[in-house]
Amino acid sequence: MKFLICPDSFKDCMTASDASLIMHKAIESILPNALIKTIPLSDGGQGFINSILIAVKGKLIEKPVCGPLGKTVLASYALIENEETAIIESAQAAGLELLALTERNPFYTTTYGIGELILDAISKGAKKIIVGLGGSSTVDGGAGMLQALGAELLDKNLHVLKPGGLYLNDLEQVNFKRLLANLAKVDILIASDVINPLLGPMGAARVFGPQKGATPEMVEILEKGLAKFAQLCNHNLKISLTELPGSGAAGGLGYALLLLGGKIVSGIDLISNFTNLEQEISSADIVFSGEGSLDSQTINGKTISKIAKLCKKYNKPLIVLAGKTSETLEALYALGISAILPIATVHEHECSCVIPCLIQINSLSSITEKLAAIEKFFSSHRKIYPELAQALTAGPDDLFYAVQLIIRQLFASC
Repeated sequence: MKFLICPDSFKDCMTASDASLIMHKAIESILPNALIKTIPLSDGGQGFINSILIAVKGKLIEKPVCGPLGKTVLASYALIENEETAIIESAQAAGLELLALTERNPFYTTTYGIGELILDAISKGAKKIIVGLGGSSTVDGGAGMLQALGAELLDKNLHVLKPGGLYLNDLEQVNFKRLLANLAKVDILIASDVINPLLGPMGAARVFGPQKGATPEMVEILEKGLAKFAQLCNHNLKISLTELPGSGAAGGLGYALLLLGGKIVSGIDLISNFTNLEQEISSADIVFSGEGSLDSQTINGKTISKIAKLCKKYNKPLIVLAGKTSETLEALYALGISAILPIATVHEHECSCVIPCLIQINSLSSITEKLAAIEKFFSSHRKIYPELAQALTAGPDDLFYAVQLIIRQLFASC
């Protein structure tokens, strides 16, 4: 029996690598002789660098850079392919998880540190830059990154524009001559699965601003600032990119990278190619995945949807564990998921609740039937403990016990 474990990160709780290790230990504790392969995944956000370095040979570079609120943070990027390709994870320098909940405010957060990472990679000989978007704390349209790369962004008094989305409203002049010279011989790939434009009801401010700490009033101010920023940039460079799918990714960082001539590629497709994900799924008997939250948006190019499509292609059972789930997941089942289980509903001290379900499930023969019975148990247990259904995510112990429970019920006769 071969298991493939390929989760994304559980936001604000576990990295994809942490989740992979926990799931591996849980399966091994019940089936010590099982063949288990782990592939931590990312669609461009947290864990993007790690997912690639696990799959290919590379060099990790540490670099002190400007963090999202101006304090220095120690960020990392990777050099691969004879050190000619740099892998940059935007969350390393501008990530939401670098900030406490009380610090999250897109009025003042900046992408400046991402530009510093890009410049450092170029100084070390990188000819291609792959920037993974996701998990950012910013809605500055990538203005901070552009400043770090050499762009002049000035207010009405010809002072350098202050960092943060709020101050885009003060922008009066832009000059990209030095910036464009710095990037003349560099190719940029933008790894993202977000299709939102920069502006409008589905844009960076209105969709992602609230996730990063913006109130409704702040969202409108951020939207105006992004519009002004884009108008000046478009006029200076004689191009219009605000409606391009993906320009709104990472609070508009996608837009800034497009201004530099970047090309958007699917983050999960990129990782899949590096890790041979399709081949690993085709050779597995059962696939486990998971992430912090599953909802109706998961179908739109996210990690789980990619895995589901491949599992459906090769007729492999896919078990997805999540800290939080919505009530409308029919589309995900249609994609190829066999069971979606909220892990916050099962704990070690509640094992007595499991015994009747174990007897029922052990009488079933097929994995499909067993998974359906397991889902029924998780669902009923969720109703017994409704407060758990509201959890934003679940902890490592929750994940461990949930996987143990599933394996016991699927392979109780082993």
